[in-house]
Amino acid sequence: MTSPWLRVLDLCGQLECDLNTLQEAVATAWLTHPNDKIREILEQLDWDMDNSIFLFGLEEKKQQEFREKLSTVVQSRPKAVDIKFCQECNNMLYPAENKEEKKLKYVCKQCEYEEETDDYCVHINTLAQEHDGLDFVNSDVASDPSLSHTRGNFKPCPECGHQDAVYFQTQINRDQSAMRLYYVCCNPSCGHKWTDMDKTDEL
Repeated sequence: MTSPWLRVLDLCGQLECDLNTLQEAVATAWLTHPNDKIREILEQLDWDMDNSIFLFGLEEKKQQEFREKLSTVVQSRPKAVDIKFCQECNNMLYPAENKEEKKLKYVCKQCEYEEETDDYCVHINTLAQEHDGLDFVNSDVASDPSLSHTRGNFKPCPECGHQDAVYFQTQINRDQSAMRLYYVCCNPSCGHKWTDMDKTDEL
């Protein structure tokens, strides 16, 4: 959701929010970024669409209610963008700008079909940070008798130089097919953990 509604949220969170300022912010946000869910919230609070005012004001309790309901819409993040299809020829619709009305619409490149939308999210870029998974490895596994030991068959512990470590193999997450080896130093005073995906053939 874009900045006009975020400004409304910010105003609602202020202890002494000026009603006129809030009404102007709501009117601006509604004019540029209308939304069906927000319309329902405004109607519950007796918002006059024609005059851009709350008919019975907005006492502190209602202001808090407005903020809570609005935040669920404004701060929500969809996990995926739905693919839309033309109702005339079943080809995929593409997002386009209605420059005159400053609105988003979807158009078909094969025919002249188009439709308006109040969903302004057309692309989601999810950034996933890769981690080595060592945070989930407990150093106590060094005393697990069921695990294999390196015992000099691998380079010593990079932390203390101890020649013995236990190791096991697992996936970091379900999306990865590659397996990774985890090592835990058997030196009781060390317990260092490390991983090396390139050393699976050396054991």
